[in-house]
Amino acid sequence: IVQGHLTKVVEETKLSKENQARAKESDLSDTLSPSKEKSSDDTIDAQMDEQDLNEPLAKVSLLKDDLQGAQSETEAKQEIQHLRKELIEAQELARTSKQKCFELQALLEEERKAYRNQVEESAKQIQVLQVQL
Repeated sequence: IVQGHLTKVVEETKLSKENQARAKESDLSDTLSPSKEKSSDDTIDAQMDEQDLNEPLAKVSLLKDDLQGAQSETEAKQEIQHLRKELIEAQELARTSKQKCFELQALLEEERKAYRNQVEESAKQIQVLQVQL
């Protein structure tokens, strides 16, 4: 849409330049004695024509900036989506790691219990053997 609008503005600028050239030719042919010196009216007209030409160019520049801004916005949205996906993956990895940590802690606690029980059994056997001696 923006590209189409840019094309339209450029075409309008070209048409405007052509119309101004025709108008100048018409003005020159209408005068009885063309003067080589520019009057103040001609200077003002030339300045206004220059402004009229610069306005569409400024619009084209603004539209290009808007287009680039829209592209940057699209890229930013894509980057945000990518970062969200990475965040979700990182959160899932953190949950999985936390679960594994809990499982390992439970296994360690079971090993400690088994070790304490074994120590107690060994102590009882030692006492029994000492009594037998």
